[in-house]
Amino acid sequence: MDEQTQRISTLQNRLEEQRQRAEQLHRAGTSDLNTRVHELQGEVQNLGEQLAARDKQMATMRLQLQRSQEEIMRLEAEVTVRTQPDRSLVYKLEAEVQQKAAEIGKLKDKIRTEMINRLALPDLMETMLADKNDEIDHLRDQLEAKEKELQVAQQDGSQISSPAAGAVDGKQEGSGGKLSGRTLSDIGSITEFPEPDVERRAAMRSLNAPLQMSDGAGVFLHQTMVSTYKGFSPYKCDQVVAKTPSYTFFVIGNLQGGGGQPNAQAHR
Repeated sequence: MDEQTQRISTLQNRLEEQRQRAEQLHRAGTSDLNTRVHELQGEVQNLGEQLAARDKQMATMRLQLQRSQEEIMRLEAEVTVRTQPDRSLVYKLEAEVQQKAAEIGKLKDKIRTEMINRLALPDLMETMLADKNDEIDHLRDQLEAKEKELQVAQQDGSQISSPAAGAVDGKQEGSGGKLSGRTLSDIGSITEFPEPDVERRAAMRSLNAPLQMSDGAGVFLHQTMVSTYKGFSPYKCDQVVAKTPSYTFFVIGNLQGGGGQPNAQAHR
């Protein structure tokens, strides 16, 4: 019995020790937990305060952002209003530049064409002058041939003419000699002047030195020319012997002496 009582008493002591130790551990654990809870609560409070401050800061920034957006929109509208005339001017200037560029292109084409024409003009003039010179040389040859034919015809006519006709022709010899003085030199002088000068000089010669001959001499000349060259006109004045695109040469022959040269008059 005593042993059991002693054993129970020992067990009770151990149980009391365990209980005290558990209470100590519980108090120690509870103290640590309370301390940790207090620390965590402080951190939560700090974080809440920081979050509230951040919320206020975000609200302030949102307000500033809204104001900035409104200011940007206002400035954009103002810039649009101010730049509208400038844009219109820019569009107008661009259109003018395109128009001027087109005009410059047309002027360049015109200048190029004029330069080509100017470069080709001397060759054309030389060709035309060469053609005219060839025609004039041909006409001179024809005139020389006709002069020879007229001289032969005049010699034949003087041989078969009567003494009376010879006397009449002798009176006309002075005027005929004066008229026969202008021969191929007159034709050559025609080619040395432009066409208006040729017309004026030919007209002055025809007015200042008209042909004078008797009816018998004119008829004789007409008959002689018709018999020698059928291309003459059937008038009493000897007519066209050759034509060019620019001039028509008229020959007035001398009936006496066989040595007279024809007088040349140029008409257009």
